[in-house]
Amino acid sequence: MVAPTLSVRSGSGFVLQAGCVNKPRASVTVPLPVSLTGSSTVIVTPMWDHRDSEVGHVETITNIDTRGFTVTSGNAASDYFVHWLAISGVDASPPPRPLPAGEQQAAFRHGVPTPIYGDETWVFEFGRALKREAQRVVYFKTAFAASPTVVISPQWSAGVGHNETINEVATDHFVLHSGNADRAYFVNWLALGRTSRDATGEWVRFEPDFMLRPGSAQKSTRSASIGYANPGPRFATTPTVVLSPYWSARASTVGHAETIDHVDREDVRVVSDNAGRNYQVNALVFGRFESNRP
Repeated sequence: MVAPTLSVRSGSGFVLQAGCVNKPRASVTVPLPVSLTGSSTVIVTPMWDHRDSEVGHVETITNIDTRGFTVTSGNAASDYFVHWLAISGVDASPPPRPLPAGEQQAAFRHGVPTPIYGDETWVFEFGRALKREAQRVVYFKTAFAASPTVVISPQWSAGVGHNETINEVATDHFVLHSGNADRAYFVNWLALGRTSRDATGEWVRFEPDFMLRPGSAQKSTRSASIGYANPGPRFATTPTVVLSPYWSARASTVGHAETIDHVDREDVRVVSDNAGRNYQVNALVFGRFESNRP
């Protein structure tokens, strides 16, 4: 069962949308339920359901406008899908430093009072970073209390040849590395973290019954599972999952595309030949939760 298309508007001023689209050809355009406004970013992840195999090409966003986006690669099949997550909003606060032409950056705080966890406040930062060299440092508008979860996707005029890789995540910046570089090449990114080190909740609640859960898994073999069933509520339907490679302390890029092999309401199985002691996969998981549970 594939993830349904969902959209939710935060009281903080941003809109989060997500879904899963079949990709039987090289390029597919995905219409959005809600038009993008202000700054925006789109994150995509390949899913080859129950094939126990990675895909051979990097899914690349080749166009974003207010009504939707186009994703392109050599990956295509009747049983092949792409999970996607889009976020947009108008943020008038200044960036930490001047942005190059074409870049975008926005930051929003989001909190919903809950009977168990109290008022759990999260920070969403997202944008589009220009990348003209192999390595790029992206600075956040405001420092997080601890290193956030970061996910990324490439954006260019055609499919790129390298897997964009996170090499470092700190409270005030993160570092990208790959052979992808051009004066018109961008990396879409989304960072999710906390405003306080004392916060205990592990999932972001949106009214009335949506949630976003950050996660990660160390990956020392070709496959790994990221669980998200506990603590907190269970997803009511199959959620949307977006992933990114994180090879810490290595000024290098991974050689393979992390691919979803299976996803259900409790966990996601990820497959690729990327593996190592300092290697992990970051994840954001979005969907409806079972409202009869806290």
